[in-house]
Amino acid sequence: MKRLLFLAALLFLALQASPSWERGEAFRKGHEAQSDAEKIGWFNKAFELSRADEAVPRAWAFNNIGFVYIRANKWEEAFPFMEKSVKECGTIDVARNNLGIVYENLFYVKKDLSLLRKAVACYGSAIALKPDLEKYRLNKERAEMLLAKEESAAQGKK
Repeated sequence: MKRLLFLAALLFLALQASPSWERGEAFRKGHEAQSDAEKIGWFNKAFELSRADEAVPRAWAFNNIGFVYIRANKWEEAFPFMEKSVKECGTIDVARNNLGIVYENLFYVKKDLSLLRKAVACYGSAIALKPDLEKYRLNKERAEMLLAKEESAAQGKK
């Protein structure tokens, strides 16, 4: 009887771990994939294997998809994924920094100062979560200098 209960418990644990293991494999394969389409497919699979109450893996799946687009300089495509990542789990500093990168680069496309302000805010929130990462401070300082320059130029035109 004890052996039967033990086997039933092992089976239960194996069934519970299976989706997590599959999700981990999907993330691994996404990172190892060669093409952007393949990477996105695996990260979508990782998202699909995450339960609705698993905010962290869902956020990482969105972040990873968005980062594929960032690396391809596809800012419009990256934006919704980075925004979803931050909304899904606001404590992932990398996602906040990446959203800042997207906002900053969208500024260059759209010339909308509000995008630069949002970039500065995203970098600031990444710093608040991980104050020891120099790249977040450098990103924020660069965006602040650009914002000051653009605001000064806009004031000069008035």
